[in-house]
Amino acid sequence: MLPDEVHQRITDRIAALVPTDGYSGDTAAGYAQSPNDAWRQASEPLVPESSPSTTAHLVFFVDDRSTENSDGSTALDEILTSSVVTIRFLFQLRPMAQVRDWRASGRAAAHLLAWLLVDGWSQEFNVMVPEGQFLLRTPVGGGEWLACELRIRVHYALSLYVPA
Repeated sequence: MLPDEVHQRITDRIAALVPTDGYSGDTAAGYAQSPNDAWRQASEPLVPESSPSTTAHLVFFVDDRSTENSDGSTALDEILTSSVVTIRFLFQLRPMAQVRDWRASGRAAAHLLAWLLVDGWSQEFNVMVPEGQFLLRTPVGGGEWLACELRIRVHYALSLYVPA
């Protein structure tokens, strides 16, 4: 498997998540703020080093910039690989509902994490929660948004095969 394939599988899985799945349809109890809310990939990377030019509730980006050799060995055609993948998403903080929206962002992160940990991945791929901090929420955009970072650890065999 190649890193871009892992990135795409995670992205596709998140985009298939419906914001109210597993939660009350009442927006006060769930985390959707309108019936049109959906998890959708950002058109540009959401990374801490830059501010996104466009913002949207539940827009996300899969940041997979670090990869480790997880068992210290290299086979002829693959390396057992472990990557900490950070899923960043924006959550709107509405002026009259900031405390409720802050709490709802935690529900969104919990729902997303449960969706990523549930079975259904291929056998080539294993998703786990890393040790230590796995969720970080930071107010951005003058306090109008929360930038949420959810970390997962992905284990897979990195293919070293290069076609001739």
